[in-house]
Amino acid sequence: MLLRFFLLAFFSCTSPANNAADKLSDDKAPVNENMVSSPSLISSEKNRKEKVIKQATDAVNITQFGAVGDGVRDNRAAVQKCLDYCKTNGKSCYIPTGNFLITGDLWLMDNSKLIGGGNKSKLIFNQGMLRSEKGGSRNFRYTNNYNNEVLTDNAFTTTTAIGKPGALSLTVDNAGQFKPGQLIYLFNNKVDSWTILEDQGQTNRWNDAEAFARSEIFTVKSVSGSNIKLDRPLKFTYNKGAKVSHQIGAVNIEIGNISIENQLLTQNETQYAILLEQPNQANIHDLTIQSSCGGINLTGHPYKCIIKDCNINTTKEGRGILVENFGSQNSIIHNNLNYNTGGDAALIVLMGSGENKIVNNTVTGHGQAQKNECGIAVHAQCYNNQVYGNTVNGTAEGLGAYYGAFSNDIHDNTANNVSTGFISFYARNNQVTNNVFNIVSNRKGNKVGILLFGTNGTTVKGNNVTGDLLYGVQIQGGKGITMVQNQIKNNSAQAYAFGIKVINVGNDVNISSNTISSCKTGIDAETPQGAAAQQSDIPSMLIQTNSISTSETGIRLQNYANVVLKDNDLNQFSNGITLSNSPYNVITNNKMNTGKAAGINLVGETSSFSYIENNVISNAAQKVAGWKSPDGNKTLAQPKNGFMLKDPNTGAMFKFNAQQKSFQRQ
Repeated sequence: MLLRFFLLAFFSCTSPANNAADKLSDDKAPVNENMVSSPSLISSEKNRKEKVIKQATDAVNITQFGAVGDGVRDNRAAVQKCLDYCKTNGKSCYIPTGNFLITGDLWLMDNSKLIGGGNKSKLIFNQGMLRSEKGGSRNFRYTNNYNNEVLTDNAFTTTTAIGKPGALSLTVDNAGQFKPGQLIYLFNNKVDSWTILEDQGQTNRWNDAEAFARSEIFTVKSVSGSNIKLDRPLKFTYNKGAKVSHQIGAVNIEIGNISIENQLLTQNETQYAILLEQPNQANIHDLTIQSSCGGINLTGHPYKCIIKDCNINTTKEGRGILVENFGSQNSIIHNNLNYNTGGDAALIVLMGSGENKIVNNTVTGHGQAQKNECGIAVHAQCYNNQVYGNTVNGTAEGLGAYYGAFSNDIHDNTANNVSTGFISFYARNNQVTNNVFNIVSNRKGNKVGILLFGTNGTTVKGNNVTGDLLYGVQIQGGKGITMVQNQIKNNSAQAYAFGIKVINVGNDVNISSNTISSCKTGIDAETPQGAAAQQSDIPSMLIQTNSISTSETGIRLQNYANVVLKDNDLNQFSNGITLSNSPYNVITNNKMNTGKAAGINLVGETSSFSYIENNVISNAAQKVAGWKSPDGNKTLAQPKNGFMLKDPNTGAMFKFNAQQKSFQRQ
């Protein structure tokens, strides 16, 4: 965790409450030479001090507009007047020590700065939120569904040619309304993403790269004829007719060093203490938020914003921090979130948001739901986000990637006292590396270190999973999983604890170099295929170089075919490797020690249709048990012509003759 850069000193500025805006002048702005500014985004100490001096000089106290911090009188009009005045005059609106009741929305504009002296500078909302203008207007409403976003009048055009990944320009039907230096966004016009994601009947589309809304933010470099040159290449494909629009949210907002208490009379998922729509480079820092709803929401193409060093407590409904609807290059750094219930996650990046950073945050959960109370989540087609250095305590799920989230890097995080450390739910191509998951929870339901459900193309590497486990890792559905170099240790006395559980997963699964201890079964894979499985030259799964100890069964396959098991080290087990109705597998070069029953146990006639050779089996009652000779047996599953089998006990060889549909002794 990063240390806080500065200690914030409190200060209070007093001015006659009856001063009117037309009587204020620059020399009447309150100044306190002892004021310490918010943490500067500039590392240079000299520049930091210069900013402190300038901010102190520029501060205008809300009491000059009649604000009274008694917690009783409504200060909405007074604070808004101060914000409007500061916008016109290039000043900072200062909240002194006090409890300032607010009964409706407060609006921030381009370059608005709302600052205070720390926790004792408090805004108390019983209605409304801190909000930001769009296009200089306050006449719009927020919606949590991107395709219903209500905008002020905003110029836009459409593309007249396909934009492909890597392209640095757009061809549009009206480029003249755009100028170099303007911020724009490109949208592919797919408005039914939530309809698909909320339909359990369309799970086959949840990982479809082309099915969902895509939108990216660019700076215009130049305009020539019908061509707009962009500052960076496209990441996605945009068909003809894609929308190109100005990004019209407020620019350079700063909110810092104040406390916000949200005591709304009604609560719902659209209510937040702070709601900024289309913000550009907002700086939100050093806040204390106590909210009966959500904490901070940046929505609708938020761009290059920072949320840093905030303490956020959500008590009933809503998320602590939400970045949603195509947010790009935002940073959520070193915040502390207390999260009780509702809103599905304490900190979440949502709906097509990419290239954001979630770093060194702490989340503490206090709810009791069995699931859907996650600490930190990337969700709904979010991509290329970095999530690292975070600590999550006491939630249902520690971290998660959901509903098509892809190419996210989730590493070096810690989740303690959770039911599930990490969950990937219909997500793809993510990296989950070097995390620590301690699974201990009083919540109901299964206890799982890492859960991959309907997941494709994801790498899980170097993670440490301990605790009261049912599954150290559970892989259910999906394909293309790489599970390597993880440490899994069960600390509970559960009768059925599995190191790695694989259920009905497709091809291209690699389970290698994991260390598993104190589980009933080290690695267990099952599928309903059984004898109906077809022999394939391409392995469905590779299980190799794993170290498994203190297990009833080291590795078990149930109805699984075309699996390669090699170079595994199995110790202190009853059965080293068990195949149950699992044909066409390869078992070679494994080491097995202290097997009470058998080194390799074959159950069902088709399990003998596996190639077994060069295994070292020590201290077992029987090295290979249950092997059945296929000689003359025409009733078993039929492999490819020429398929060879070797009797692991006698060394006799058998070859399958497809024309005769039987094995023949060689």
